[in-house]
Amino acid sequence: MKMFTRLMLLLLLSNLSNSLYAQSVTSNCPSSATTSGGHKVVFSGVTYSGSGSSATSTFSYKVTSGSSPNISHIDFGGFTCMPCMDDASDYASTSAGTIEYGRDPNTLICGIKFDNGILSGVTKTVSFTLKGNYAVGTITFAAKAGQNIEYAQICGPSCSTPPATLRLGNLVWLDLNGNNIREASEAGIAGASVKLYKDDNKDNVADGAAIATTTTDNSGLYSFNGLSAGNYIVGVIIPTGYTRGPNTTTDPDNNVDNDNNAVTQIGVSTAGGEMRSRAISLSIGSEPTTDGDDNNGNLTLDLALCPVPTCTGRVTSLYFNKLDGGADLPISNGTSFSPTQLGSLYNLEAGTSGTVGSVKFTISGPTSSSNIENAAPYNSPATGSGAWTGLGGNYAVNIKVYSSSDAGGTLCHDTTISFVLTSPTLSLGNLVWLDSNVNNTKDASEPGIANATVLLYADANNDNTVDGAAIATT
Repeated sequence: MKMFTRLMLLLLLSNLSNSLYAQSVTSNCPSSATTSGGHKVVFSGVTYSGSGSSATSTFSYKVTSGSSPNISHIDFGGFTCMPCMDDASDYASTSAGTIEYGRDPNTLICGIKFDNGILSGVTKTVSFTLKGNYAVGTITFAAKAGQNIEYAQICGPSCSTPPATLRLGNLVWLDLNGNNIREASEAGIAGASVKLYKDDNKDNVADGAAIATTTTDNSGLYSFNGLSAGNYIVGVIIPTGYTRGPNTTTDPDNNVDNDNNAVTQIGVSTAGGEMRSRAISLSIGSEPTTDGDDNNGNLTLDLALCPVPTCTGRVTSLYFNKLDGGADLPISNGTSFSPTQLGSLYNLEAGTSGTVGSVKFTISGPTSSSNIENAAPYNSPATGSGAWTGLGGNYAVNIKVYSSSDAGGTLCHDTTISFVLTSPTLSLGNLVWLDSNVNNTKDASEPGIANATVLLYADANNDNTVDGAAIATT
């Protein structure tokens, strides 16, 4: 009677084999299952690696032995041999244990056998890595426990179906008002170069050179297709006529559409520079479905650029500004001023016209300095906080006008005005006399000596020894 039952079971399994294998290509597979004897199998997921001839797919499971008897071995595969997992040559690696390939004569499953016992109530993790990338379908799990052989369907490799891939996009737009949100009136930027980078450790720094480059279409849209799961950074090369936007914090993993994800500046903030996003994590079946595609695409990584501000600012004058409200002293090239004339009541001030974002002063000379002013009046020292006090000598004041604050944006005007601050002079003298009583003090009756030759010497180190020949004679 037992032999007849066994033969009937084998015939039944043989008749079911075609339908079981056909289900292995469906994407709606069970992620966990329990056999009739209480043995549980859980699909932990698949990891894809490499590409082309080096591509692999690692399928991982957790198996828990149910009630007694204990599991003696387990199988993954199908009743019909599956071409991607029926031979040892199909596998790149497996988890530890005694492994056999092909058809198990006990369970009749054709695939991979883990000949590892699992005690009742114990959970073991097993995995196998196939050569090639395979999508997830439904396969058969078998557990042999004593004389019992129990089956369940579980997620596994679909040998005839390639794995799903991911998409990332999708807009570069002109943020006219610089608020980092795309308004209905703000158009996409056509012809912008967009680059894709890997960031495996998700530190928001690209792992080397771009792995792909594309160009936005007439609507400003871009897309990178055929991506595997992982972390990516997107960058846009700033075209002529545009500058970076003000954003510095947006995280693209928030899956918010039509916000500015361009936060990291590489190089200059204008044409030729690059604005990059922070890292975004992509995974199969986990992307938003509210952005116009399915759950394997993320079209929310949008990048905003701003128009270059109109650059009309010009320097119209430079003068010493009287701090106490008195008359200013205009400066033109070659003008001379004395320290006595300036006293301590003046600073340098530039007159401007047009739209000015900021003014940068660079003063070269015996007393050098530099400062940036973001609002009128444009003074040096900054904000008119004190008088300009320089040593005597020749000075050149370079003044640059920028379209944005902090010497940013476009350089609108660049001019240099020179002047001279004369050094104060001293006098030394004044009497040679006849000391009649040799008391080293001039008495009223002692006359001066006419026509005596007097020489002047330098003594730079004040050691009371002349530094060479006389420097003046009278």
